[in-house]
Amino acid sequence: MEIDDIVRGLWKRRLLMRVWIAFAAITLVAMVLFFMRSGDEITSYINIKDGNVTVYEKSTGSWDSTDVGHQLGPGNKIRTASESTAEIRFDDGSFLRMLENSEVHILAFYSNPWQGIRTVNWKQVHGNYVVDAGGKVSLYEIITKTGTVRIEKGTCLITDTEVKPLTEDCIVTHESAGSTQKIPFGDKLTFFENGGSNVNPSKLNNRDEELLLQAKPKLIIDKSYIETEESVIVITGETNPGNEVSVDNFSPIIAKSNGRFEIKINDHPFGRVERFVTSKDNANRETSKAITIVCNKPKEMTKHSLEIILPIDNTVTDSATMKITGNIQGSVRLFIGATEITHSEGAFEYSYPLYVGKQVIEVSSIDADGNKLRKWRSIERVKSLELASISITSPKKGLKTSNTNIDIRGITNTKNVLFKGEKINVLNGMFKINVRLDYGDNILVFVAKDDEHKQTSAEISVYRKKPDAPSPTIRIDNYKKITNSSTIVIYGSVKNTSILTLGDETISVATEGRFQKSLSLKEGKNHFEIVATSNGGDRTKKELDIICDLTNPDLSKLKAKRDPTTGNVTIMGEIEALTKFYVEGIDMTLDAVTVKAETGIGSILKIIKNHSAQYIKIQAVDLAGNINKRSIPIESDKKTP
Repeated sequence: MEIDDIVRGLWKRRLLMRVWIAFAAITLVAMVLFFMRSGDEITSYINIKDGNVTVYEKSTGSWDSTDVGHQLGPGNKIRTASESTAEIRFDDGSFLRMLENSEVHILAFYSNPWQGIRTVNWKQVHGNYVVDAGGKVSLYEIITKTGTVRIEKGTCLITDTEVKPLTEDCIVTHESAGSTQKIPFGDKLTFFENGGSNVNPSKLNNRDEELLLQAKPKLIIDKSYIETEESVIVITGETNPGNEVSVDNFSPIIAKSNGRFEIKINDHPFGRVERFVTSKDNANRETSKAITIVCNKPKEMTKHSLEIILPIDNTVTDSATMKITGNIQGSVRLFIGATEITHSEGAFEYSYPLYVGKQVIEVSSIDADGNKLRKWRSIERVKSLELASISITSPKKGLKTSNTNIDIRGITNTKNVLFKGEKINVLNGMFKINVRLDYGDNILVFVAKDDEHKQTSAEISVYRKKPDAPSPTIRIDNYKKITNSSTIVIYGSVKNTSILTLGDETISVATEGRFQKSLSLKEGKNHFEIVATSNGGDRTKKELDIICDLTNPDLSKLKAKRDPTTGNVTIMGEIEALTKFYVEGIDMTLDAVTVKAETGIGSILKIIKNHSAQYIKIQAVDLAGNINKRSIPIESDKKTP
């Protein structure tokens, strides 16, 4: 009996040992998978480039100029020169924006296959950076001279001397010598020359606001509520230049160079409709705002009619198109053939494509009740001699080059193409010729002749720069981008410049290249363009946007209420973005005011204890320096039991 017990004990110990070995093996595999690095899932590229940006490639061992769309990975080094910026964007939408005179190295990409967290290791050599880690997917680890900065969420500013959160959701820590410091929003971590650091309060400034605005497209809609009887709705506003702007994500248009946009909605349905206007930049960052449109049905639409003015029936033409014009009334949809077209106040015009021979064109109109009117026109197109045509496909207009020769390419429908009186070779409707350029402007004219010797010409202008003639540069010193003064003086310097102009006015330049200019401002946004021109005619442009705010902060939306139970006074309400907010002479800006960067509107909530007076004194200073004071009467907050 004792032997059986011993055997059973040995068997149980062996079974327990095998279970522990299996558990340890599973745990080891799980840990390997958990910490496994993978670079295949993460892609990055140059999303925005402004100025001189270079990238170091390990394969070539050299620094080369880069452009938008350049793919990046571990081993790449990126530099920005003076007055140059670059944005490195990742496929999950997070990014690192390099400001001027900066250098950063990409050390490694890896991702956690279980948690889905992606990590990018960087080395900060020098300079200033804005990091947007987005939500809880991307993790940025930046090795600085003082330690490692980890950004897990939100937007953060990193320089050679400080680390500063720019958004309230930002989660950022600094790890050095085995200790970890978390930097909350409203504070910043400052580095000392001796290697130490300190966390101290720091509110957002104008430069911080500007960096945040660059992270998300701005979108201003002139009218968020439109009521009309017109079927064509025009939506206007302002966003970042070059952004795609769309309504309900259909048929996007590109904003102009000044940021303005105009979108037309044809045949808008009757009734009340809420639409969404979206602005998207080339990094797919977007901002959307709602707009309400009320389209009332006009009384005259109860009558339905269709009239074709031109062409008359049985028209004969040798043209490739036929212009069809007419009038309609009470129509909600209009078709010429199978193509739906729009009208303007009942009048319509459309160029209909014709083929050689006889054809019948149908024009149909449908009213709101679905009733359909139809009319027809019989047209015959006869074949005619084709006129000569010619166009230049490359280079682009206004090209500047330092090359002695250049290739000119184009297309034509004839074999008789002349340049400076000499016939050039045409193959399959295309031609190419190498042209020698003189210094300065070169106007190159090409002539095409048809069989009847009728000719058509096309020209292109190419500017050849001298090799030793550098382009002009403009540098503007720091200036107030928002002010409460109707005039402002800007200072700056230029190089390689013979003429400096502001609009139609010439600016005087000192011998060492320094200049100053007094600008008159109007209330609101002021836009200026300064142009420097070299002796060779090369030009450089600098744009300035200055906001003139002459209005004191509006304190009318602030209220003060006293709690009858505790006697505490609560101050609340909305106000524009402020630099200072005082209550009874005490600065409470950081404690009381919260500002949304995308709207510029602040909200105030502050509780004052042991204030027995019937009024409370408020003073506010806005971003332009305007000051307003007010004594707010304290209301009793009568609470029902």
